[in-house]
Amino acid sequence: LDSEPVHSSPESAESMIKPDTINQNASDEDRSDQELSLEEQAALEFFHEHWRKASNFNPIIARNYHPKARIRTTRIQSSGEKRFMEVSGKQWSDLMPMMMAMARQAGDKQYLSQATIESSENGYRISAVRYSESRCYYDKNYYMVIAKEEERYYIVEEYMETRGDNLCEKN
Repeated sequence: LDSEPVHSSPESAESMIKPDTINQNASDEDRSDQELSLEEQAALEFFHEHWRKASNFNPIIARNYHPKARIRTTRIQSSGEKRFMEVSGKQWSDLMPMMMAMARQAGDKQYLSQATIESSENGYRISAVRYSESRCYYDKNYYMVIAKEEERYYIVEEYMETRGDNLCEKN
């Protein structure tokens, strides 16, 4: 990824792996899907399904967030200034219908590539490169931590970086 441009043309956006065809490789690039444990496969399926629904602007994904989840966002302004936001899973879930409606209206499609999974102290951490088509930026620091409670997975932590400026307009 070091050679990838910060700004991208639509052709590059299309070459990113869309959420419904997410690369389900583990952290070790040589590790095949057959070597993933059943729990890892189930965790990746949850992640895959979450992003499939998100890419269709389906607010039902709000149910995937544990009420006590930690959702953090770093917004990078055109000046380079960073603004930080942290909300609970309940707050994020409450905002989800409005956020999905705004994303749909703006045509804010996002694509994922290079998904990796690793065990963490409270579940599985799934990292990926996230690309925003409407703002032409890569978020190379995106991750989600999911944990199982009462026989189903919940998002217990999520981190993303967003841009305050539209890099598409700068190309």
